[in-house]
Amino acid sequence: MRSQHDIKDDAKFNISYNVEDKDPNGYAITRNSKKEDDVAAWEKIPVTVKLSDMFDQSRLNSAERKPFKTSEALFKELQPQALSLVAVQYGGGSALRAGSDSFSKTGSDSSPKTVSDNSLKTQAKSGDYRSDRIDTGTIADDRFESVVILKTPRGIGTGFYVTPDLILTAFHVVDQAGLVEITFYDGSKSTGRVINHDVRLDLALIKAQTVGRPVRIYSGAIRLGETAEAIGHPKGYDFTITRGVVSAVRKQVSQTLKSGPVVEFIQTDTPISPGNSGGPLFIRDAVIGVNDWARVDKASQSLNFSVSYNEIKTYLDRYEEKSR
Repeated sequence: MRSQHDIKDDAKFNISYNVEDKDPNGYAITRNSKKEDDVAAWEKIPVTVKLSDMFDQSRLNSAERKPFKTSEALFKELQPQALSLVAVQYGGGSALRAGSDSFSKTGSDSSPKTVSDNSLKTQAKSGDYRSDRIDTGTIADDRFESVVILKTPRGIGTGFYVTPDLILTAFHVVDQAGLVEITFYDGSKSTGRVINHDVRLDLALIKAQTVGRPVRIYSGAIRLGETAEAIGHPKGYDFTITRGVVSAVRKQVSQTLKSGPVVEFIQTDTPISPGNSGGPLFIRDAVIGVNDWARVDKASQSLNFSVSYNEIKTYLDRYEEKSR
Protein backbone atom coordinates (compact mmCIF):
# COMPACT_ATOMS: atom_id res chain seq x y z
CA MET A 1 0.00 0.00 0.00
CA ARG A 2 3.00 2.27 -0.40
CA SER A 3 1.20 4.67 -2.76
CA GLN A 4 -1.49 5.41 -0.14
CA HIS A 5 0.49 6.20 2.99
CA ASP A 6 3.03 8.86 3.86
CA ILE A 7 5.91 7.02 5.50
CA LYS A 8 8.21 9.41 7.33
CA ASP A 9 11.23 7.17 7.40
CA ASP A 10 14.44 8.05 5.63
CA ALA A 11 18.18 7.77 6.09
CA LYS A 12 21.26 9.23 4.49
CA PHE A 13 24.23 7.06 3.59
CA ASN A 14 27.68 8.23 2.53
CA ILE A 15 29.43 5.49 0.58
CA SER A 16 33.03 5.64 -0.58
CA TYR A 17 34.11 3.77 -3.69
CA ASN A 18 37.45 2.86 -5.23
CA VAL A 19 39.59 3.74 -2.21
CA GLU A 20 42.96 2.03 -2.63
CA ASP A 21 44.19 -0.11 0.26
CA LYS A 22 47.51 1.78 0.30
CA ASP A 23 45.96 5.23 0.19
CA PRO A 24 47.49 7.14 3.15
CA ASN A 25 44.19 9.01 3.55
CA GLY A 26 42.12 5.85 3.21
CA TYR A 27 41.06 5.67 6.85
CA ALA A 28 40.06 9.32 6.95
CA ILE A 29 37.97 8.82 3.83
CA THR A 30 36.20 5.64 4.88
CA ARG A 31 35.82 5.97 8.66
CA ASN A 32 32.51 7.81 8.35
CA SER A 33 31.35 5.88 5.32
CA LYS A 34 28.87 3.06 5.04
CA LYS A 35 28.77 0.10 2.68
CA GLU A 36 26.13 -0.96 0.19
CA ASP A 37 25.29 -3.84 2.53
CA ASP A 38 24.29 -1.28 5.17
CA VAL A 39 21.84 0.28 2.73
CA ALA A 40 20.42 -3.14 1.83
CA ALA A 41 19.95 -3.99 5.50
CA TRP A 42 18.14 -0.70 6.17
CA GLU A 43 15.82 -1.25 3.21
CA LYS A 44 14.71 -4.55 4.70
CA ILE A 45 13.67 -3.04 8.05
CA PRO A 46 9.85 -3.36 8.19
CA VAL A 47 7.51 -0.41 8.53
CA THR A 48 4.06 -0.45 10.10
CA VAL A 49 0.80 0.68 8.53
CA LYS A 50 -2.43 0.33 10.50
CA LEU A 51 -4.83 -2.09 8.84
CA SER A 52 -7.70 0.32 9.54
CA ASP A 53 -5.97 3.00 7.45
CA MET A 54 -6.40 0.83 4.38
CA PHE A 55 -10.20 0.85 4.57
CA ASP A 56 -12.87 3.38 3.75
CA GLN A 57 -13.77 4.78 7.19
CA SER A 58 -17.45 5.31 6.29
CA ARG A 59 -17.74 1.63 5.46
CA LEU A 60 -15.99 0.63 8.66
CA ASN A 61 -18.49 2.58 10.77
CA SER A 62 -21.45 0.71 9.30
CA ALA A 63 -19.83 -2.58 8.49
CA GLU A 64 -20.96 -5.88 9.90
CA ARG A 65 -18.45 -8.18 11.49
CA LYS A 66 -18.03 -11.06 9.08
CA PRO A 67 -15.12 -13.09 7.70
CA PHE A 68 -13.81 -12.49 4.20
CA LYS A 69 -14.03 -15.79 2.37
CA THR A 70 -12.20 -14.62 -0.73
CA SER A 71 -9.54 -12.04 -1.54
CA GLU A 72 -12.00 -10.38 -3.93
CA ALA A 73 -14.43 -9.77 -1.06
CA LEU A 74 -11.67 -8.12 0.94
CA PHE A 75 -10.59 -5.95 -1.99
CA LYS A 76 -14.14 -4.58 -2.38
CA GLU A 77 -13.93 -3.03 1.10
CA LEU A 78 -10.70 -1.18 0.40
CA GLN A 79 -10.52 2.48 -0.44
CA PRO A 80 -11.09 3.11 -4.18
CA GLN A 81 -7.47 4.21 -4.65
CA ALA A 82 -6.19 1.16 -2.81
CA LEU A 83 -8.47 -1.08 -4.86
CA SER A 84 -7.03 0.28 -8.10
CA LEU A 85 -3.53 -0.59 -6.92
CA VAL A 86 -4.63 -4.09 -5.94
CA ALA A 87 -6.24 -4.55 -9.35
CA VAL A 88 -2.94 -3.73 -10.99
CA GLN A 89 -0.96 -5.98 -8.70
CA TYR A 90 -3.28 -8.99 -8.77
CA GLY A 91 -5.14 -8.54 -12.05
CA GLY A 92 -4.53 -10.32 -15.33
CA GLY A 93 -1.70 -9.72 -17.76
CA SER A 94 2.04 -9.80 -17.40
CA ALA A 95 3.61 -10.19 -14.00
CA LEU A 96 5.99 -7.39 -14.97
CA ARG A 97 3.73 -4.55 -13.93
CA ALA A 98 3.23 -1.87 -11.32
CA GLY A 99 3.52 -2.87 -7.71
CA SER A 100 6.37 -4.22 -5.68
CA ASP A 101 7.28 -7.63 -4.38
CA SER A 102 8.81 -5.88 -1.36
CA PHE A 103 8.18 -2.66 0.51
CA SER A 104 10.84 -0.13 -0.48
CA LYS A 105 11.17 2.96 1.62
CA THR A 106 11.63 5.97 -0.61
CA GLY A 107 12.46 8.81 1.74
CA SER A 108 10.14 11.30 3.36
CA ASP A 109 7.27 10.37 1.05
CA SER A 110 6.87 6.73 0.10
CA SER A 111 4.48 7.47 -2.76
CA PRO A 112 5.86 6.55 -6.21
CA LYS A 113 6.23 9.75 -8.17
CA THR A 114 4.82 9.09 -11.62
CA VAL A 115 6.35 11.17 -14.40
CA SER A 116 3.50 13.29 -15.70
CA ASP A 117 2.88 14.40 -19.26
CA ASN A 118 3.62 17.96 -18.22
CA SER A 119 6.74 17.26 -16.20
CA LEU A 120 9.07 18.20 -19.04
CA LYS A 121 7.31 21.54 -19.41
CA THR A 122 7.81 22.68 -15.82
CA GLN A 123 10.30 25.37 -14.99
CA ALA A 124 13.62 23.95 -13.85
CA LYS A 125 14.88 24.86 -10.43
CA SER A 126 18.31 26.44 -10.20
CA GLY A 127 20.95 23.77 -10.75
CA ASP A 128 18.49 21.05 -11.84
CA TYR A 129 19.50 21.12 -15.50
CA ARG A 130 22.81 21.15 -17.24
CA SER A 131 23.59 24.72 -18.26
CA ASP A 132 23.53 23.83 -21.96
CA ARG A 133 19.85 22.81 -21.71
CA ILE A 134 18.43 25.94 -20.07
CA ASP A 135 16.10 28.15 -22.13
CA THR A 136 17.29 26.76 -25.46
CA GLY A 137 13.84 27.00 -26.99
CA THR A 138 13.77 23.30 -27.83
CA ILE A 139 10.85 20.90 -27.36
CA ALA A 140 11.68 17.69 -25.51
CA ASP A 141 11.16 14.35 -27.20
CA ASP A 142 8.33 12.45 -25.46
CA ARG A 143 10.55 9.36 -25.32
CA PHE A 144 12.86 11.17 -22.89
CA GLU A 145 10.37 10.39 -20.12
CA SER A 146 11.29 6.70 -20.43
CA VAL A 147 15.09 7.18 -20.63
CA VAL A 148 17.41 7.88 -17.69
CA ILE A 149 21.05 8.54 -16.92
CA LEU A 150 22.66 5.77 -14.86
CA LYS A 151 25.66 6.62 -12.72
CA THR A 152 27.86 4.07 -10.95
CA PRO A 153 31.32 4.32 -9.38
CA ARG A 154 32.74 3.24 -12.76
CA GLY A 155 31.06 5.84 -14.93
CA ILE A 156 27.77 6.65 -16.63
CA GLY A 157 25.48 4.83 -19.03
CA THR A 158 21.89 4.82 -20.18
CA GLY A 159 18.79 2.88 -19.18
CA PHE A 160 15.09 2.90 -19.92
CA TYR A 161 11.90 1.78 -18.21
CA VAL A 162 10.38 -1.52 -19.37
CA THR A 163 7.79 -1.58 -16.55
CA PRO A 164 6.75 1.22 -14.18
CA ASP A 165 9.50 0.26 -11.72
CA LEU A 166 12.06 -1.75 -13.74
CA ILE A 167 14.85 -0.21 -15.82
CA LEU A 168 16.67 -2.20 -18.48
CA THR A 169 20.29 -1.47 -19.32
CA ALA A 170 23.49 -3.19 -20.46
CA PHE A 171 25.18 -5.36 -17.85
CA HIS A 172 28.60 -3.81 -18.48
CA VAL A 173 27.14 -0.43 -17.41
CA VAL A 174 26.31 -1.71 -13.91
CA ASP A 175 28.91 -4.48 -13.58
CA GLN A 176 30.21 -4.65 -9.98
CA ALA A 177 27.63 -2.10 -8.84
CA GLY A 178 24.80 -2.79 -6.42
CA LEU A 179 23.30 0.68 -6.15
CA VAL A 180 22.80 3.02 -9.10
CA GLU A 181 22.07 6.74 -9.19
CA ILE A 182 19.25 7.57 -11.62
CA THR A 183 18.79 11.00 -13.22
CA PHE A 184 15.73 12.00 -15.21
CA TYR A 185 15.45 14.53 -18.02
CA ASP A 186 13.88 17.08 -15.68
CA GLY A 187 16.98 16.96 -13.49
CA SER A 188 15.41 15.02 -10.62
CA LYS A 189 17.37 12.15 -9.13
CA SER A 190 16.55 8.81 -7.58
CA THR A 191 18.25 5.51 -6.83
CA GLY A 192 17.89 1.93 -7.92
CA ARG A 193 19.26 -1.50 -7.15
CA VAL A 194 20.61 -4.03 -9.65
CA ILE A 195 18.41 -7.09 -9.20
CA ASN A 196 19.14 -9.31 -12.20
CA HIS A 197 21.60 -9.71 -15.05
CA ASP A 198 22.57 -11.94 -17.96
CA VAL A 199 26.26 -11.79 -18.81
CA ARG A 200 25.91 -13.53 -22.19
CA LEU A 201 23.24 -11.10 -23.40
CA ASP A 202 24.93 -8.19 -21.60
CA LEU A 203 21.59 -7.14 -20.10
CA ALA A 204 20.63 -6.14 -16.55
CA LEU A 205 17.54 -5.01 -14.66
CA ILE A 206 17.40 -2.24 -12.05
CA LYS A 207 14.57 -1.95 -9.52
CA ALA A 208 13.89 1.78 -9.40
CA GLN A 209 12.64 3.69 -6.38
CA THR A 210 10.77 6.12 -8.64
CA VAL A 211 8.07 5.07 -11.07
CA GLY A 212 8.61 5.91 -14.74
CA ARG A 213 6.95 5.54 -18.11
CA PRO A 214 7.70 2.16 -19.73
CA VAL A 215 8.55 1.85 -23.42
CA ARG A 216 6.90 -0.43 -25.94
CA ILE A 217 9.05 -3.30 -27.19
CA TYR A 218 8.94 -3.84 -30.94
CA SER A 219 7.29 -6.95 -32.36
CA GLY A 220 7.23 -8.45 -35.82
CA ALA A 221 9.77 -8.40 -38.63
CA ILE A 222 12.16 -5.50 -39.22
CA ARG A 223 12.65 -4.02 -42.66
CA LEU A 224 16.32 -3.41 -43.44
CA GLY A 225 16.97 0.23 -44.20
CA GLU A 226 14.33 1.36 -41.69
CA THR A 227 15.22 4.57 -39.85
CA ALA A 228 16.50 3.93 -36.33
CA GLU A 229 17.17 6.41 -33.52
CA ALA A 230 19.31 6.03 -30.41
CA ILE A 231 18.81 8.03 -27.22
CA GLY A 232 21.61 8.21 -24.72
CA HIS A 233 24.33 10.28 -23.13
CA PRO A 234 27.43 9.93 -25.36
CA LYS A 235 30.57 11.27 -23.69
CA GLY A 236 28.39 12.89 -21.04
CA TYR A 237 26.26 14.89 -23.49
CA ASP A 238 23.03 13.83 -21.84
CA PHE A 239 19.83 13.08 -23.74
CA THR A 240 21.33 13.08 -27.20
CA ILE A 241 19.42 11.62 -30.17
CA THR A 242 21.31 10.13 -33.11
CA ARG A 243 19.85 8.63 -36.26
CA GLY A 244 20.75 6.00 -38.83
CA VAL A 245 19.30 2.95 -40.52
CA VAL A 246 18.98 -0.72 -39.67
CA SER A 247 21.86 -2.30 -41.58
CA ALA A 248 21.34 -5.97 -40.73
CA VAL A 249 20.16 -8.45 -38.11
CA ARG A 250 23.00 -10.79 -37.16
CA LYS A 251 23.63 -13.64 -34.74
CA GLN A 252 27.12 -13.49 -33.31
CA VAL A 253 29.11 -14.69 -30.33
CA SER A 254 28.51 -12.77 -27.11
CA GLN A 255 30.84 -9.80 -26.75
CA THR A 256 31.08 -10.32 -22.98
CA LEU A 257 31.68 -14.08 -22.85
CA LYS A 258 33.27 -14.57 -26.28
CA SER A 259 31.77 -18.06 -26.24
CA GLY A 260 28.54 -19.96 -25.74
CA PRO A 261 25.27 -19.60 -27.69
CA VAL A 262 25.16 -16.77 -30.20
CA VAL A 263 23.31 -13.52 -29.51
CA GLU A 264 21.00 -11.74 -31.94
CA PHE A 265 22.11 -8.17 -32.63
CA ILE A 266 20.62 -5.32 -34.62
CA GLN A 267 23.42 -3.83 -36.73
CA THR A 268 22.99 -0.13 -37.43
CA ASP A 269 24.98 2.87 -38.62
CA THR A 270 23.32 5.03 -35.95
CA PRO A 271 26.19 6.86 -34.17
CA ILE A 272 26.81 5.28 -30.75
CA SER A 273 29.54 6.38 -28.33
CA PRO A 274 30.54 5.57 -24.73
CA GLY A 275 27.61 6.74 -22.61
CA ASN A 276 25.05 5.33 -25.07
CA SER A 277 25.55 1.85 -23.66
CA GLY A 278 22.35 0.38 -22.24
CA GLY A 279 20.15 2.92 -23.99
CA PRO A 280 17.25 2.24 -26.35
CA LEU A 281 17.39 1.96 -30.12
CA PHE A 282 14.02 3.01 -31.51
CA ILE A 283 12.00 2.57 -34.62
CA ARG A 284 9.52 5.37 -34.09
CA ASP A 285 8.15 4.78 -30.54
CA ALA A 286 9.08 1.11 -30.21
CA VAL A 287 12.42 -0.22 -28.91
CA ILE A 288 14.22 -2.63 -31.24
CA GLY A 289 17.41 -3.01 -29.23
CA VAL A 290 19.67 -2.13 -26.30
CA ASN A 291 22.73 -0.25 -27.54
CA ASP A 292 25.69 -2.41 -26.68
CA TRP A 293 28.95 -2.17 -28.62
CA ALA A 294 30.67 -0.80 -31.72
CA ARG A 295 33.51 -2.05 -33.85
CA VAL A 296 36.15 0.66 -33.75
CA ASP A 297 39.29 -0.99 -35.12
CA LYS A 298 41.23 0.57 -37.99
CA ALA A 299 39.24 1.15 -41.17
CA SER A 300 35.92 0.29 -39.48
CA GLN A 301 33.08 2.76 -39.85
CA SER A 302 29.47 2.86 -38.64
CA LEU A 303 29.44 -0.71 -37.33
CA ASN A 304 27.28 -0.44 -34.23
CA PHE A 305 25.38 -3.26 -32.54
CA SER A 306 22.37 -3.45 -30.22
CA VAL A 307 20.97 -6.48 -28.42
CA SER A 308 17.87 -7.42 -30.40
CA TYR A 309 14.28 -6.95 -29.22
CA ASN A 310 13.84 -10.72 -29.53
CA GLU A 311 16.62 -11.25 -26.97
CA ILE A 312 15.08 -8.53 -24.76
CA LYS A 313 11.71 -10.29 -24.75
CA THR A 314 13.32 -13.64 -23.96
CA TYR A 315 15.26 -12.08 -21.09
CA LEU A 316 12.22 -10.30 -19.61
CA ASP A 317 10.07 -13.43 -19.96
CA ARG A 318 12.70 -15.47 -18.16
CA TYR A 319 12.89 -12.91 -15.35
CA GLU A 320 9.11 -12.86 -15.08
CA GLU A 321 8.93 -16.63 -14.82
CA LYS A 322 11.66 -16.66 -12.19
CA SER A 323 9.89 -13.96 -10.17
CA ARG A 324 6.57 -15.83 -9.90
